[in-house]
Amino acid sequence: MAALVTVAAAPGQAAGHAIAAQAKAGALQASGADLRDTVELGGEWELYWGRLLEPADFAAGTPGPHRLIKVPRSWTDPANGFPSVGAATYRLQVTLPDTPSEPLGLYVKNIATAYRLYCNGVLLAENGTVSTRAEETRGTYAPRTVFFEARDRVDIVLQVSNAEEPKAGMDTAPILGLQSSIEPVGSRETLLDAIIYAFVLAMGLYHVLLSLIHPEEKASLYFGLLAIDLALRGALTGSRILH
Repeated sequence: MAALVTVAAAPGQAAGHAIAAQAKAGALQASGADLRDTVELGGEWELYWGRLLEPADFAAGTPGPHRLIKVPRSWTDPANGFPSVGAATYRLQVTLPDTPSEPLGLYVKNIATAYRLYCNGVLLAENGTVSTRAEETRGTYAPRTVFFEARDRVDIVLQVSNAEEPKAGMDTAPILGLQSSIEPVGSRETLLDAIIYAFVLAMGLYHVLLSLIHPEEKASLYFGLLAIDLALRGALTGSRILH
């Protein structure tokens, strides 16, 4: 039972092989990294609470005050102290190594719950409806992979708003790498999650069937229902297979 709970409660953990990098004060030095290996963009990101800033605001030098926030970590974490309902802008500046002509890729996952993603001033992805007004925010979960051209640096601006989930912001760090390295990340994670949850679901259905054949075996029924619940929960909260 413990193994079943562990597998279903930790979706996607075995799929990635990203090198964890630590940003400091909103900047990450990846000049020595080999982008053929993917890099997890964790550490201190700039957070501009209550505002949806665009790249032009930063280019003009008028973004205003900000705080540093750890990624991956929800902005509702006690260390941050922000309410779940609200909007904010994340920013991270990444210094790149010398890269070949191949485009770069960025994989983002579990951003709660609506967002717009800019890299070097270009809007590359948009999930849901982002707004500073809770009644206008429409969240959606969908892991995304985007590709772009960059040399020397990447300026990442991420607008996020949430009006639905108790934990908001970035629960997982984006992953950066060459296009050929990033392309398999999302599909590999989804495939692994699908295999795990299919196995857990099949085990749950098997035990429910056993309980129908042997009604006195209540433990089989309870175990089967738990397994089905965990499989469905994982499929909805891991790689969002059923979302």
